[in-house]
Amino acid sequence: MSLSQFPLINASLNAISAFFLLAGWCFIKYYGKYSANPTLKPQLPSSISHLPSPAATAESTAYSLQPTASIIGHACCMMTAFVTSCLFLGCYLFYHFNIPGHHVAFTGQGWPRIIYFFILFTHLPLALILVPLVVMTFTPALRARFDQHKKIARWTLPIWLYVSITGVIVYFMLYVWYR
Repeated sequence: MSLSQFPLINASLNAISAFFLLAGWCFIKYYGKYSANPTLKPQLPSSISHLPSPAATAESTAYSLQPTASIIGHACCMMTAFVTSCLFLGCYLFYHFNIPGHHVAFTGQGWPRIIYFFILFTHLPLALILVPLVVMTFTPALRARFDQHKKIARWTLPIWLYVSITGVIVYFMLYVWYR
């Protein structure tokens, strides 16, 4: 893959994103609320929670393969992190918007409760600003404006890693350790 192929990759990603947005909108619009199989419902949070781990691994690997070492390896790892994070976000939103009775209250007391809510209340706003940050980081890279990409990536990578890792911690605290 050469730098001249980045515009083609950018156009392909835009087309794929548009397709999935349209498909998701059609699904919600025409099929309404999803009625999950009762035996499947408890397994969905566990399945969804596995997606941020490969994203965090790919992000860390991409950082170690910064373009000075391997531009292809860096780009492939970041694409993997992006796709995995998009899959997570899509599954997470689908689950929370379409499966009734999914609310689980945190039952831990004392320090675990303080730690849980601290992690949760830092995770949520950072997750919200992460989406535009990732787009603002990927766009210059796909247009081969690496100096601009590098400036934004300095902020995006630590936030992305924090959100990926704390999301898994929140899941474990909510569904595994203090259930």
